[in-house]
Amino acid sequence: MPEYLFVNASWRLKEVQEHKLILFFLIVLNRCETLKTYQTPLTADCVEFCPIGEYTDFFVCGNYQLENGEKSERIGKLSLHNVSMASLDPICSVDSDAILDIKFMKSLEKPILASVESSGYFRLWAVSGLEIKYIASKQLCYDILLSCDFYDMQSAVSTSSGALVLLDVSTESLAVKSSWTPHDHEAWIVAFDRKDRNILYSVMMKL
Repeated sequence: MPEYLFVNASWRLKEVQEHKLILFFLIVLNRCETLKTYQTPLTADCVEFCPIGEYTDFFVCGNYQLENGEKSERIGKLSLHNVSMASLDPICSVDSDAILDIKFMKSLEKPILASVESSGYFRLWAVSGLEIKYIASKQLCYDILLSCDFYDMQSAVSTSSGALVLLDVSTESLAVKSSWTPHDHEAWIVAFDRKDRNILYSVMMKL
């Protein structure tokens, strides 16, 4: 195991009803006003605003849905939206495996983001013009990938088996630098310390 400091927490969550809505809020002086809503075709699981230059009015939504039939299937979608437009209807979308988390890389001058998926795949995407374009992917395991985060050109990923994976994202090979299993149950959150790349925080949740 690499020399990282871990701060772990665990708790139980009550079951909550899922809503297929993206809400954009304006928060001013403790007031919260709903400005726009959009009904997503699949369950909206995560949203992330783009932190890069001319794209700061854009956000991406990751979707996760379990389709029950003769064979249960987890499906997903990644969609691009712009809050400065009249509606939050998607500008574009791409189909994928079910998406649990998305994160933009803040260390680059162009909008690159990652998705972690139910199939165990970590994928990199670029927002280019008004499109989401595929860059590269790597299957890290056969578990569900639950969370991801970036620090410069490395990414940390957590899994449903309680494992954490550290990736080098400086090349399209997405090399695994290390992996280890600090949890006995699902590691739902992983995050780098914002000041020290050698510190990772992870959160386990036991349902």
